[in-house]
Amino acid sequence: MSPEELERFNRDMETQTEEAYPDHAEIESRRQKMRERMQEWMQQADVDHDNSVSRAEAEESMPGVARHFDQIDTNHDGVITSDEMKAAQEKAAQEKKRELLEQQISQNKENKTQPPKAKKRSRRKPASHAKPKQHQLPSDAPPSDSASPPDNIPAPDNVPTLDSAPPPS
Repeated sequence: MSPEELERFNRDMETQTEEAYPDHAEIESRRQKMRERMQEWMQQADVDHDNSVSRAEAEESMPGVARHFDQIDTNHDGVITSDEMKAAQEKAAQEKKRELLEQQISQNKENKTQPPKAKKRSRRKPASHAKPKQHQLPSDAPPSDSASPPDNIPAPDNVPTLDSAPPPS
């Protein structure tokens, strides 16, 4: 990755982090305090006051740094400077951010690949499938045969009935 691509990647990571974490400013404040404390620890560990921490000084005062001494000492000169320490802290923070973003991306992909939950179907039938309503007779009306009209309703005079229809020819 070229330096320009790395810089663009870091800016994109920073932007994504700020969007994903509203309390980003507070996190950065904590990181700054941690850098200041690390600088103080380095000054305390630097017993020969050469503005760097040797492996022996790190083993004596900073065991966590001593465990990662070779990764932090990027130019492999046998001492860690404050610039190397700052770079190591920034690298660790970037790796942590990358891990968090990869987790979010993975979770987003999982959410997109899962089928949506099925909605419960209503027990109501749509209007096109509904049965037509049956008209009911008043409760005091006697039951009747559905083929003939009820006795209390007179048949119209001008409507032919089966009895009065001419036979088919």
